[in-house]
Formats: sequence, structure tokens, C-alpha cells
Amino acid sequence: MIYLRSIRLGQPDNLPMGVFANAKGIKKYLTGSKIAEVLQAATKIAHPGIPKEDLSKITSHSGRVWALVLLDEAGKKPDFMKSRLRWMGNSYRHYLRDTAAINEMHNKALEKASAAVMALLGDNADILPNNVVEDESMGDYNDD
Repeated sequence: MIYLRSIRLGQPDNLPMGVFANAKGIKKYLTGSKIAEVLQAATKIAHPGIPKEDLSKITSHSGRVWALVLLDEAGKKPDFMKSRLRWMGNSYRHYLRDTAAINEMHNKALEKASAAVMALLGDNADILPNNVVEDESMGDYNDD
């Protein structure tokens, strides 16, 4: 749609593709701030009580992060995700989330090995201690 509109408006290849013409025929560009404005307005309708601080976190980048998380949940490889979403380097990793779908894949991947360990333990599984002291030597976990 964006591409077809840019062709219809005669947009040159060396200028942004996200263009539209207002009522007077003046070309305007689709900017990140305009996208954020629309997304935030929709969010306010869906969640009227959303705090201003949370609302400000919704940006034009939000859709790209959402797509990245969905591709990760679908089990796509990093190179695929990076190329499809035009991510340079490994900064995309910062946006990956520990979702229910990812947890399910994790559990399924370990299912066979867990069953093998339980089989090795056999009847001894019932006598293992369940009051293991917490190990704090690794420091705090920070998920920023």
C-alpha cells in the first residue's frame, strides 16, 4: 500500500516511500513520531487508564519489536529475523522476550532429557532433598 501510493504520487526513488498528499495536494511524509502518535491514540482507546509513562514507551519501533518476538516464537533462526526486519548486528537480542510460547518450546526441548534423568533416578527420586539452599553467588538477575 505504501509503495503503491508512492508510485501514484510520483515519489522519486531517492526520497522516502512513506508519503501522502494532504487535501491541498501537498506531500507529507509518514514519520516515526506520526506512527507513535497513532499507536498511542489507539492504545488510549483500548486502555483508557494507561499511565503516561507506559504510553510513552509505545513508539514506531514497537511493531518491529512485536514482529521480532513473533518470529522468535515461531522458531525462526536469528539470521532470518535479522534479514527480514533489517537488523544490523546483534542488538535485536535485547528485544527478545521470555514468552509462554518460548517457555513451551524450552520445556518440549528438554522433555526427553528430563525423562531420561528421572529414569536414571528411578525410585531414588523420592528421597532427594527438597530444601536446597539458594545459591546467590551469581548476583541479581536484571531484565531491563
